[in-house]
Formats: sequence, structure tokens, C-alpha cells
Amino acid sequence: MRRSRLAGFLTGMTLLLSVSTPIFADDRPELTIAMAAMQRLHPAVAESNFDSRVIKSVMDGLLNRDWLNGPNGNDGTEIVPGIFTAWEQIDDLNWEFKVRQGVKFHHGREMTAEDAAFTISQERFEIRPHNLASSLEKVEVIDAETIRVTTKYPDPVLLHRLAHVIGHVVPAELYRERGFEGFGAAPVGTGPYYWAESVADDYIVLKAFDEYWGGKPPFKQITFRSVPETSARIAGLITGEYDIITSIPPDQAELIDRESDYETRSIEVENMHHLTFMTGCGEEGVGCDRGDGREAAVRNPLVRKAMIMAVDRQKIADRLWNGLAKVPAGPSWPMYGDLHDADRAPIGFDPEGAKALLEEASYDGQEIVIAVTAGYYVNGDRAVQVMMEMWKAVGLNVRLQFVENWGQQRPYGWQDVWINSSNIRIPDPLSPWWWRFAEPSASYLARKVQEPTEEYLRVGAILEQTLDSEMRIQAFHEGLDEWQEQNPALIMYRPIEIYGVRKDLQWTPYSFYWMDFRDYNVSFAN
Repeated sequence: MRRSRLAGFLTGMTLLLSVSTPIFADDRPELTIAMAAMQRLHPAVAESNFDSRVIKSVMDGLLNRDWLNGPNGNDGTEIVPGIFTAWEQIDDLNWEFKVRQGVKFHHGREMTAEDAAFTISQERFEIRPHNLASSLEKVEVIDAETIRVTTKYPDPVLLHRLAHVIGHVVPAELYRERGFEGFGAAPVGTGPYYWAESVADDYIVLKAFDEYWGGKPPFKQITFRSVPETSARIAGLITGEYDIITSIPPDQAELIDRESDYETRSIEVENMHHLTFMTGCGEEGVGCDRGDGREAAVRNPLVRKAMIMAVDRQKIADRLWNGLAKVPAGPSWPMYGDLHDADRAPIGFDPEGAKALLEEASYDGQEIVIAVTAGYYVNGDRAVQVMMEMWKAVGLNVRLQFVENWGQQRPYGWQDVWINSSNIRIPDPLSPWWWRFAEPSASYLARKVQEPTEEYLRVGAILEQTLDSEMRIQAFHEGLDEWQEQNPALIMYRPIEIYGVRKDLQWTPYSFYWMDFRDYNVSFAN
């Protein structure tokens, strides 16, 4: 078996310890990661299953979530300093933040309070909006070490907003000069690795930024490669071509674990796989007029509920994920703390009930088209194929349409349903229940995918704009009631991410898709 670069590094390190030579400082290992796919990356919107793995090495957050030492384990509920070292809430609408000094951008300039302010400014989000910035009214530089943030309304989750992608600090002058697309093609940040080169849909190379304020990066270079075939990723790991591989289906994990030098590391990720129903008219209006004067069948909430009741979600999760993936009652998770509705009953598997709902809805066999981006989600294709048989059994006429990429899904409206996922961006019900499905600036609304009800909008506004804990709990639970009445999506499960890793690489995956290769999360076994 061919040794990997990491194994060679460990042997070489033993020899170098016996001599004093300056070359040792540069003799760090290189890391190669094989991912199932690769997308366009941008520090402000890097939230997919793939680009989010890369961005955390390039960018620093204004604030961070503690993924390693939080009070609830690794769910990242605790906010810790990043570029902001301290903060104070002045009143319901105003906060002051202290800005870390002595931080350099990759192009050599020292980061300033003006950069931190620009990162979350209206000016930046006029260049490219982001719904995580929807509560921000203005940002002011008070002095070289202090900025003040004013929100439009009392924001119960401001700190968590700033710990997500909108808080990835950028150099103001480069962002203004290059614009959103130009900056995203070669992002410049303050993270431990800088962007060196990339080829679209093939690879990205990052190199160590040795002036990093947070400690010397443990790797000389990190290469992310797109390797769509699972078998090729596994073979590359075992032969030493790759050091980490992503997106391993549970039924193939044994191929790695039986090897003496490799292992799988799995974690429940902050994401939910779901089927999104076209409750709106779509970007071209065809959801409201199929050409024969009829609306799409899935615009009827009874049909949507019947599609959910026809599916044995627990059976699918158990068989495809070996019992590891969890099927929720709704978009509510334990990480929400007191706001989580742990006692809520799910819409259960009930084929006869599904048939009764279809009869009540006067469903006449109208074709329902479900679109699937082939191979994008681990077990996604297989899950939908199993559902097809379950829907057929209750009299639903569903046609499965595979597409090669997400671009072929647009414009939304030709399909009635599609498989998608939603990141649980923060440990709060606003994500994804509100920000994904109903918040006025959400992409689903902009693309006319969803038409949230007045009740959904009412309770969502309360949840987003009040600091009162009891009011927020009541609003969210009422919102879950409305969810189960309207069912804008069929939540399949919260998935498990399985990595294949060399055993001698001590690295901990996080419950978000971010892969962190700073010195506190990397070491090498003897």
C-alpha cells in the first residue's frame, strides 16, 4: 500500500528533530480532500454542502460558534470571539463591538475597523443582498477599535447572524473594486490559508498564510478536489492519494473501517433533507396554470399532506442510513433549547389516510413532476425512488425527472416538487422555518416557489423581532401548527455526514459542513 504524504511527513519529522535547520519551518505536510462535487464559492453565500467546506479556511468570522467545547457538546450554541473580541448590548437596538488588532489580510494590508464595518454594511448588501442581514440598519465606526451596530428591530439572534457567512470579514476596497462576482472568483480574507488557484468544477488550492493572527497553519497546502464517484473517493483514500474524503454512504463505510490505517468519522449535521412543494406559482407562473386552466395539484395543502402521509419516512431513514438519520415531527431541533417543541407528534405514515385526503381534495390523477439533481445528496436519489412506489400505492401520479445540475432546475415552476436541503444556520427556529420558507427576502419567495399564509407571516415576525423568550416560544409553536396545516415541504430526515480520514490525522468534523484546519483542530498521531 502506498504511503500518503501525511505518513511521509511523520517519518520525516522524526529525522528532522535531531538537527537544527530552518527548512523544518516549511516542511509541513500537504492535505488533499476529495469531495463529491464542487460549486462556485463566495464568502458571503458559501452555504452549500460543498463550498462551505472550503471557505472556513480562507475567511475569519466577526464572531464564531464554539464547535468543540460548547455546553451542549459540538452543536455550536455558544458564541465566542473572532475578529470581534468583545461586545456589549447598549439597548434593544444598539450593540458595540471591539475589533481585534494586528490582523492582516492575505494581500498584506492590515485589517481595520472600517473593514469590519463594511463587511456588514448596507453598502455591501446593496451590492449583493443576503437575508441574514435583514435586521441590520446601520454600522458606524466609533474609533479604531470599536464599531456600533444598529438594528431595525430588537434582534434576538444578532450574534448568531454575525457568526455565519455574512460575518466573513472582507477588505472593503477590494470588494468595492471587484464586486460580488469578481471578489468571489478569488476571495481575500484573513484566515489561515489563502486562495492560490482553482479550476472550475475540478479543484481549489489553498496555501498557508503564515502571518495569520491565530497561529501558524499546520498544513503547507490544502487541495480540494471534485471526485463525484464514491468508489473513486474511497479508492483514492486507501491508496494514499487523498487524506480526507467526504459524503460516504453508510452502507459503504465498512470499506474504509476495515482498513488498518483509515477510519470513518461521522456526525449529525445541521441540515435537513426535504422535498420542497411548489406552493407558489413559480418564476413563470406555470404552477398556477398548467396550460389547461388548472393549478398544479400540489398547490392544494390536502394533496401535499397526502404525499407526506403516503411515505414511511422512518423506514427509509432506517434502511438508507442504518438507523443513524433522525426523522423529526417538523422543523424543530433540540439545539433550539427552550424553543424546541419536543412533544410534537409528526404526521405519521398512513396510506389509507392519504387516500382519504386525495378523495377530499378531488385529486383526479393530475401528473406531479418531481425533479432530482442526480447524485447531489447522499442517498437522495434512492430515497425518492422508494417514495415513488409509496405514492403509486395510494393513487398518486408522480413522474420522476432527473437533471444533471441545479441550473437545469431553473426557472422554478416546471416541476411540482424537488429534493433540496436546508442548513440549520443558527441554533434558533428562525433557521430554517422562517428564513428559508417565509421571510420576505428569502430566495423561495423571490423565486415565487412559496406562498406563506398570513398566519405564517404573523408568527414569523414575532419570532424574529422580539427579545421576550415566552413570546418567542409561543410564536414558534403556533408556527409549527401552521407548518403542519400547510406543509410547504416533506422533511425526510436530518442527515449524517460520514468522512473517510487517515487515522494518524487528528481532526474533528463539525456539525455544520465547515471544515476547520486551524492549529487547535489539527494534530498528528505518533
